[in-house]
Amino acid sequence: MSYQDCLDGLDEEQLIHIVDALLDTARRSEQYGMLMDAQKKRITAQKVQEIKHKREMAWMKALLGRGKEETA
Repeated sequence: MSYQDCLDGLDEEQLIHIVDALLDTARRSEQYGMLMDAQKKRITAQKVQEIKHKREMAWMKALLGRGKEETA
């Protein structure tokens, strides 16, 4: 199962909370010397951010495309 499949039912605000939580726990893991765990959490947070960005881009394209149709 991919990250995309797991995150399909979540809205943008929930994705932001997931990213924040992952980065926060990564900082704590680093403080406790768990460097590999911290790195995994940062990578996962980055992937979630990429998915969020792709969704926003698709949403903007849909809105811009809809605006063109209405003005034509």
